[in-house]
Amino acid sequence: MVTGEDILLAFEEYRNALLRASPIAEGARLDADWLALRHVLDALTPAAVNESSWHGADVIWIELSMKLPDWAVERWDEPPDWVKDVAESSEPIASSEAPHPTLAICYVPSRWGESDPRLTATMLVHDFMETVHRRALIPLVEGWRRQEMAAWAHVGWREWRMRVPSRMAPCHEVQAVARFDRGRGTTHPLTYADVKKDLQAVRLHRAVPEAVFEVFNRAAKLYLYGYRDWEFFSMAEWPATVALETSLRVLYAQEQVYPAEVVAREQTKGHPIVARQTVQGAGGLWYAIQEVRRQAGRRAVDVLVNGERLRDSMRKLLDWAASAGWVAPTERWRWKSGFSTRDQLSHPEGVSIRWISHAYAEVAQAALLINRLWMRYYHPEEALWKNAYVSEPRWKRKANGRSR
Repeated sequence: MVTGEDILLAFEEYRNALLRASPIAEGARLDADWLALRHVLDALTPAAVNESSWHGADVIWIELSMKLPDWAVERWDEPPDWVKDVAESSEPIASSEAPHPTLAICYVPSRWGESDPRLTATMLVHDFMETVHRRALIPLVEGWRRQEMAAWAHVGWREWRMRVPSRMAPCHEVQAVARFDRGRGTTHPLTYADVKKDLQAVRLHRAVPEAVFEVFNRAAKLYLYGYRDWEFFSMAEWPATVALETSLRVLYAQEQVYPAEVVAREQTKGHPIVARQTVQGAGGLWYAIQEVRRQAGRRAVDVLVNGERLRDSMRKLLDWAASAGWVAPTERWRWKSGFSTRDQLSHPEGVSIRWISHAYAEVAQAALLINRLWMRYYHPEEALWKNAYVSEPRWKRKANGRSR
């Protein structure tokens, strides 16, 4: 039969494995929930696993309220009242949350029957983590999100540039769609107001450069008119994901020192320079890069900007932005997912019509990543670093002196 020691070992193993996991592992889908779980466990564990008996039944409970120096199994002469209620219940597998802010759950081992103690302890720990997720992680992530949105609101929001009709007739596909209201727990037919509300939720703040906003604004237009023609919802994904590329290209241009020298250098012995352009400002950099490539003709060349080899692919630009701290390690897979969607839509094998929720998720994710990137670049003092998305970058402590 499972004991407090079994649960302690299972909990310690679970916690150590989670905290040892690398937050920048290639391909790891590490989002805010995952980071919040690490945050909670690091702040509230090690903890005590408590044992006692009540009316002939052994009871084991865990409470997470204060971090202890080490894990411990503690024996109580008499359990607290809420544990007594669990011991007196008749449920086959009894568990109950403590009626106070402490994260707590109680188990009655005898109701599990004869089973492998290690397997049972592991199952109990995962059961407890569902309580942790519901009572600690979700509120924590929602709190982070509110802080982030408040910081963006302080910078100010851009307004969409489009004609928004006061009324719009829905297409046949929209008429067959219902929207679930989480607050009320009810559904209702998708309305024009719902679509306009979606666009309010994916706005860009004023730190996002004009060039990026102009591209993303097309996604907003297409999404709005998806209410009239269902295909426009899917079409909105393309400019939204293209805006991710635009962000990295604009960022790269803005980080150069001007006047900037752009040269095309042959990939032969001696590396003779075959084309050269001098650029006075960020707005002309990518045109100059295209121009030196055009002048080089069919010759195999390397393009250098201010003496450094051009980062001429999205993967290289993403690596560069991530190394500077403008893209969080936990967000890299989201950027790559956006690039993948852009590639699929740019080189289709046929027409792909996606569901509105898929289109909204793609547009919303692109807006989130763009807003975070430019917030970190222009307003690092306002960005969330230590408590959420990434550790403090090395340059945040320096005077950036950036202006838009």
